[in-house]
Amino acid sequence: RLEVELKEHDEALGHEIAMCRQRERALQDKMETLEARLRRAEGDAAAHQGESQRLEARLEELREGARRFSALEEEYRTYREHMAQHIEEIKERSSPPRDGEGSPESHQEGKLRLQEAMQ
Repeated sequence: RLEVELKEHDEALGHEIAMCRQRERALQDKMETLEARLRRAEGDAAAHQGESQRLEARLEELREGARRFSALEEEYRTYREHMAQHIEEIKERSSPPRDGEGSPESHQEGKLRLQEAMQ
């Protein structure tokens, strides 16, 4: 009778050991799957970091371009103001003679200077 109990107990333990090994294999498979996902995620993160760095560099290039454009805009505005002032001065100098002052030749020269300045 003791032999029968030992045999039954041994079979039960054998069955439990087999079930534990099966669970261990399932957990090992899950762990391998998770490790593979982790490696892929790390690879994706590295790729995203590289892309992020590339985009940051491009953004800095665009910001620098915007700064240069603003400087050129300001330079152009200053140039336009200077030219407008210059044209106004030429117009004043080339206005038609009043009360017999100046000669028709100087009036024509003023018109020519105005045309040259506007070009």
